[in-house]
Amino acid sequence: MVYHTARAGESFSLFYDSLQQQWLLKDQYDSSMLFLEKEEVFTVNGVNYLISKLILNKGVTDGEVTYIVDSKIGLLAMKSNTWKYAMYRKTDDLRLSALILRIITDEDFYPNQKETAGSKFATPTI
Repeated sequence: MVYHTARAGESFSLFYDSLQQQWLLKDQYDSSMLFLEKEEVFTVNGVNYLISKLILNKGVTDGEVTYIVDSKIGLLAMKSNTWKYAMYRKTDDLRLSALILRIITDEDFYPNQKETAGSKFATPTI
């Protein structure tokens, strides 16, 4: 599986090697292995989604990042575990929006999230 993400000034790809059962993040400068912290099935309107919580730079004080990935859709959200920074997938699909909201507000899915960032994933406000 390969997922590509691009935005102004930043682009990266997430690769999954099913033989090695390993995730890899590759950007324009480097590549890094991702730690699979948790997988869970979330159900929205009767549809099941296999969600993976991946950690880049696990245990690093100033660089640990959480990536939330669906096995078929790709990257749903990413959040710095150190700084007050998060990015969510932009979508007009209401089911996908409901899935993202459900995941990012599920306290049980983030039992080891550091408090140093001063905030956890928060419910988006409109």
